This record gives sequence, structure tokens and C-alpha cells, in this order.
Amino acid sequence: MIDSQSVKTMEAGGPRGFDACKKIKGRKRHIITDTQGHLVALRVHPADIQDRDGAVKVLTSIRALYPWLRHVFADGGYAGDKLRDAVTALGRWTIEIIKRSDAVKGFAVLNRRWVVERTFGWLGLASEEWRALLQPRRISMPHARFTKEFRDEAVRLALTSGRSRREVAAGLGSACRPCATGSTGTASTRSTIHRKTAKRAWPPS
Repeated sequence: MIDSQSVKTMEAGGPRGFDACKKIKGRKRHIITDTQGHLVALRVHPADIQDRDGAVKVLTSIRALYPWLRHVFADGGYAGDKLRDAVTALGRWTIEIIKRSDAVKGFAVLNRRWVVERTFGWLGLASEEWRALLQPRRISMPHARFTKEFRDEAVRLALTSGRSRREVAAGLGSACRPCATGSTGTASTRSTIHRKTAKRAWPPS
């Protein structure tokens, strides 16, 4: 799955652009995930770069790493012969555009596309950590040329942190299951304790 998300940014801290479609001035997170939503590749670039152009850059970055890749799912923003020809030139890849049905009214979960949207949701949950990592004041001027790599690494860290938090919560849930058949505390009390413990487990001190 390939998709992008435009986000607002501060005036300082690197190049920005204006996404005319989303009416957002900032940068665009361009990501590729597997069918489970795990991050495969990413590029952070100005928001004024079209999805079709940004897709070529992010797909090129994984060509050598995943030579067996054959099929890519995308939304309507990636439609067109330009991207299709570029993908074909990269290898034996095909791109499938998943469109929303005209008969559907209101919100609808689209097959395949919801996976990458969930990954963006994980990034949203880590928004506070994301903003802290992108503070330009923390990067000295001699290292300004590394800001692009820094932004890419910040996205990876945010997704890794969210995944670790879910795994910690799942582990605590497993540890609490034997209590369900025991005699210590009520079900509601155990549930409250579990939620508080899970919150304390993240972020790490």
C-alpha cells in the first residue's frame, strides 16, 4: 500500500510547500506499508509535490530491497499513465487503483486502503512525540543538511513507539487473563487496574 499525508509545519525547520487539494502548507509524509500496515518505506518532502511524483521517489528507494515486489495498491491520487509507466520501468510491478464507489454515500471503509490509513492513525497518536522530535532548535546549523534524514527517522521512531506500546498492552492483557477466573477483585476493578498499568508502561521513563 502506498499513500501520503500532508501535515502543517512550523515556519522554520526545512522546506515546505502548499498542498492545494488539502489547503495545507507544510510537508507530506509519503509511506509504503505491507498488507498488515507495517512500515516498508517513507519519504518526507514538501507538500506541493504531487502524489504521482512523490510515489516514484519512494518506490525507487525500495527497488533493491524488495525485488520480489509485484503489486502496489493506491488511491485515485496515483492514477494516470505517468506513474504507471514509471512503475513499469522500475521492474515487473503493477499498480492497482482502489476507487470509492459512486453509489456509496458518507463514510465507507475501502478494501486495502484502510490499512495504510490506520498507519497514519498510529502516527497521529504519537503527534506530541513527533512535534518534539521536529523542533528545529534541537538541530545545530552545522548539521542542518541532516534534517531530511532526521525527519524520516522521526517517522520511523513514532511508528516503532506505537507498535511497542500495543505490544506492551497485549502482554499485560495476557498477564491479567488468569485473574478472570480467580477471586481477587471484581471484573471492573481488574479492568481499571489494567488500563492504568498500560498507561504507565508508556512512554518509558
